[in-house]
Amino acid sequence: MLEERPRNLEYVFNLLKDRKGIDPEKSYTANLYRSGKNFINKKVMEEAFEFTQAENKKAIINEFCDLLYHSYVLLNHANVSYQEMEREMLKRTGMSGLAEKKNRQPKK
Repeated sequence: MLEERPRNLEYVFNLLKDRKGIDPEKSYTANLYRSGKNFINKKVMEEAFEFTQAENKKAIINEFCDLLYHSYVLLNHANVSYQEMEREMLKRTGMSGLAEKKNRQPKK
């Protein structure tokens, strides 16, 4: 279980990771993990679409939080740690987006 710590995005990420071990009948998050990667992928895509369609500030914030939540579940499902994700995000702040894209490995 999580020790008490400041409530920030890392806390949320790890809280969602801890939900992997909960009864899927009692936790929506645990049910997502049980449903598998393809189902979680569909939820991320659905939330991404809803986020892009949001038209006011409140809706944009709500849809972004839904997208972030489902993205965190997907990362946890793939056993990606918060530190790995954070390290990659911070690495990208040191260069322009154009340079970062140029340096990416081609997708297979």
